[in-house]
Amino acid sequence: MKTVSSITIGLLIISSVLMADFFQNMTDKYVGGGIVFEDIEDTDTDGVGGEVKIGGVILNGFGAEAKLTKSLSPAEADDYDDTIDVDITTLSLYGTYNFRLIPEFTVMPKLGLTYFYTSLDSDYDGSDSDGNFNLSYGFDMKYMFSNLLSGYFGVTIYNPEYKGYNFDATQVSIGIEKSF
Repeated sequence: MKTVSSITIGLLIISSVLMADFFQNMTDKYVGGGIVFEDIEDTDTDGVGGEVKIGGVILNGFGAEAKLTKSLSPAEADDYDDTIDVDITTLSLYGTYNFRLIPEFTVMPKLGLTYFYTSLDSDYDGSDSDGNFNLSYGFDMKYMFSNLLSGYFGVTIYNPEYKGYNFDATQVSIGIEKSF
């Protein structure tokens, strides 16, 4: 677990440094956070997590976004008499495009690279974890309440791998963004 924490912190620092130079030249900058509902293949109950993100527009509607999500209440899978908690953490860097449909409403498709870390905790088998990089994609829909505050609804789709097994994971998020 200590190694994974170090890797996650390292990736967060690297992405922050890379974003810092871009961020100086961006327009429509924002920071945000929200609640994430996690639908993970082969689980019986969905997980709930949180997310934080930062981003902005670089040129003519094209932008970038960095996002970190973490399970707060893991998804659960029942395997006979065993309950398995599935805890996920993601660190993503996306390329985005902003379609402003009306002045207050924007749709933002995104495509990017995600470090997807999965931790399993089983009543009988103990704990195990694995992490890897994969492509992810999705979209956010944003509504501006004011020049500084927006609400968003988003969907992100992942196809990570856990010890050689590919599975689907979808996160649906709702949150608030502050523009500056």
